[in-house]
Amino acid sequence: THFWGGAIRLVPRDFKLPTRGGNLQSVMEMWLMPDTAKGIPPLCLLKGRDVSHIEQGVQTLGHMKGLIKRVEYFGRRENVWVEGGSDWTEHEVRALYEGVKGYFQLKNRKRKRRFEELSWQTILRDDREMRRVARKASAEAAQGVKGYFQ
Repeated sequence: THFWGGAIRLVPRDFKLPTRGGNLQSVMEMWLMPDTAKGIPPLCLLKGRDVSHIEQGVQTLGHMKGLIKRVEYFGRRENVWVEGGSDWTEHEVRALYEGVKGYFQLKNRKRKRRFEELSWQTILRDDREMRRVARKASAEAAQGVKGYFQ
């Protein structure tokens, strides 16, 4: 723990969230495992107040949380999500990554970069877009079925 700004915090004052770069695996590692050398806990333990001093810190933390919720969902489906909180090992995080990355490897003909080179923000944006398109298609299909029976 660190003390600054008149309060006890989980991160030092000079802590920065990864706003640019960082692939899915690196974000999973930061979210689930501590950086003991820097005295940083797993990011899953942080609250908005811990990053409110960082420009767009609360928003970035929220975006990371949203992405990890999707990772958890797929990890549970593949039986590679470890129950019990913040005691993840490198081996467990790697197994989780290998188990879920296929769900995020969307086919995009415009993109030439390898999946491992994509930033976590790009993966989150692609996942949100895929879900939006799926919801729209589902709503249109439901409307078509409804129209068929009228």
